[in-house]
Amino acid sequence: MLQGHRTRRLQQTDELTRGAGMALFKNGRFIRRGWWGFQLPATFILMIAGIPNFLDVAQSTPTSEQPSGSTSHKQADSKRGVTLDGDARVGKGLFDKHCATCHGPRGKGDGLEIVGAEVADLTSAATQRKLSMDLLKTIHEGRPGKVMPPWKWRLSEQQTKDVLAYVRTLRK
Repeated sequence: MLQGHRTRRLQQTDELTRGAGMALFKNGRFIRRGWWGFQLPATFILMIAGIPNFLDVAQSTPTSEQPSGSTSHKQADSKRGVTLDGDARVGKGLFDKHCATCHGPRGKGDGLEIVGAEVADLTSAATQRKLSMDLLKTIHEGRPGKVMPPWKWRLSEQQTKDVLAYVRTLRK
């Protein structure tokens, strides 16, 4: 009698969660669906990885000076009305604090490995060819449908420009 009650309860739970797209147990196997299956665990991992960043109040500033972007990008961006007046030294500190977890210490996309996630190699020619306006939007808005979160609530506009100025120094 007790066994039948448990089976009925599992079936009811299965019916309730199936419509919501939740992860559930069925026939002893874990089924992952939608946001609950992949993106929730990935978000949780990124959140845990970012907790030290919340606790770190002091912003580190590197001592070595970095150049701030190539002239070809500056010319193309100035034609489009984008001025990249970021400081690569400040950007390196922000990158180390916020971005290196996923993109790796040198921006090669070799940071925290998340199954099924594609992390951009910021040193690649394809990334470096992109206009600053497009890269600023990616940093600001994140990548919808990917694991990169939007940074518009954590970084100011100037901090975003500083990070981009540092990213421009990451060439292969």
